[in-house]
Amino acid sequence: MAGTPALPGKILEGLPQGLTAGHKTGSSDRTPQGLKLADNDLAFFRLPDGRYVALAVFLCNSLESPEANLSLIKDITRLSVDWLARQPMLLQGGTARP
Repeated sequence: MAGTPALPGKILEGLPQGLTAGHKTGSSDRTPQGLKLADNDLAFFRLPDGRYVALAVFLCNSLESPEANLSLIKDITRLSVDWLARQPMLLQGGTARP
């Protein structure tokens, strides 16, 4: 998956600089009414503190523009990584590392 080319705006675009990730995107066509049934991405990456993360973003039934969907995936990625980075790393036995 790490060899998959990055598509602009998907999860890889929302990751901080320097993180290596593998990902797989998915996307549907639009219905005649303009409904995008699916615009998705799944990525695996390692946080700077050593934790491994799998992040999947699935957008369904969107009437937004392709640019808006891609921006949303990027924003969800940034918010998720920021939140994860603030969580304590649990050590064996369930204790938190400061």
